Amino acid sequence: MCFCGGVDPLWQGVAAAVDELERQHSEWNATSFKFYQTQYHRSWRADDEKLAYPLYEKCLELGITNVQFHKGIPFAFENIEDLGPNDLQKAARDFPKLTFVIHHLGMPYVDETMNIAGRFPNIWVALSGWVNAYPLMPYECLHALGKALMFVGPDRLLWGTESFLAASVQPWVELFATIQIPDELQDKHGYPPITDEARRKMFGLNQARLLGMDVDRQIAKLRGQKAVA
Repeated sequence: MCFCGGVDPLWQGVAAAVDELERQHSEWNATSFKFYQTQYHRSWRADDEKLAYPLYEKCLELGITNVQFHKGIPFAFENIEDLGPNDLQKAARDFPKLTFVIHHLGMPYVDETMNIAGRFPNIWVALSGWVNAYPLMPYECLHALGKALMFVGPDRLLWGTESFLAASVQPWVELFATIQIPDELQDKHGYPPITDEARRKMFGLNQARLLGMDVDRQIAKLRGQKAVA
């Protein structure tokens, strides 16, 4: 299990957010940070040099090389334009050693998200929320996944469950383990199929690579613990 921290430079100021970021890393071993940029009537931009850049600089100082952003999907009455992915372009240019993860495919800004992530190699896309929306609007979700595979590629896609929305995560695992881009959409739009290798990457190998985890070593360690037990 890896802990992902979170801070807000608008709450108690940038200096307090930087201190809290360092505390979460030192005390809770935060390996990444996820940012929520808008709370109802106020928001901050990922390319704000005064508010955001000190957070990125502290992350790099601590050896944290990836930061995550909730994009799209407003929780209530936030301005939807404050949740678009466009502000990550300048940030990605200015911090090439950081990886920026866009959650929820940026919905409803799917096309903008794929355009941006397709051009910036240090911008990745998380599928969090995708599997939950799939039963409600399967074709819309298949289009979004197809675009992600075509424009970004399977090496920079991260699976997510939003498992708190359901009693068990297992149905989501089983669904994504068998989902496929229909031939109709592949033929009509040029979307690639989901290969076994691509599925393994999205299911966890990409995340492990992003966090610098040795998967083979972890598996061997877990098997050794079970053998002892």
